[in-house]
Amino acid sequence: MRSISVIIPVFNEQETIDTCLRQVSDFLSEKKILFEIIVVNDGSLDLTRQRLATWANQIVVIDNDQNQGKGYSVKRGLLAGKYEWLLFLDADLSTPISEVNKFIDHNITHDSMIGSRRIQNSKIVTSQPKIKDFAGRVGNKLVKKISGLSYDDTQCGFKVFHRSLLPLIEKMTINGWGFDIELLYILEKHKKSVQEIPVDWTNNLDSKVKIIDYFKTLVELIQIRQNDRKGLYI
Repeated sequence: MRSISVIIPVFNEQETIDTCLRQVSDFLSEKKILFEIIVVNDGSLDLTRQRLATWANQIVVIDNDQNQGKGYSVKRGLLAGKYEWLLFLDADLSTPISEVNKFIDHNITHDSMIGSRRIQNSKIVTSQPKIKDFAGRVGNKLVKKISGLSYDDTQCGFKVFHRSLLPLIEKMTINGWGFDIELLYILEKHKKSVQEIPVDWTNNLDSKVKIIDYFKTLVELIQIRQNDRKGLYI
């Protein structure tokens, strides 16, 4: 992995963004590889934009005029990346940037590598509330059944893609939380190689994912199958 673009979608992250950017920048600087940090500000209503302005000389900022959704923001950031590998991660660093070390050995043989909290050697440092954990497990079973995907964790916010996949990333249509499933579905349809990598993960008590979002993702999952029937992923 000689170069990497790191995409960080943010919405109302004034409390966490400085720590996030500092840790990501310090880690990649020590790795001595070419890198850029792209922050997609999804219409934040707090002081996130002002905090980002203090990093103006060190990062690329993309502003959505209004809140569009995580999927929209991640897609926009991935398409803007200029380096060989494209990583998106969550601003709360629930999966720390250092976990990318585990991906390096696989980047020669796979088109994409996705972090997983549910396979052997993964580690959940701090668990989700039981209701969210239950909803996540049930949701994953539904994802497998409806989409046909075999991954044990489609929703972990730590995924790496080779830039050769950009034409497929452009086909994404889901703006909400189900975007991960859609992108993996597209890659599967085009027979791209995706490897699940076990990662360390810590639940963020201030997570913006609500129980209702699990149901919204189910609706988006059905939309993905409809899109496929319409030929949108060819």
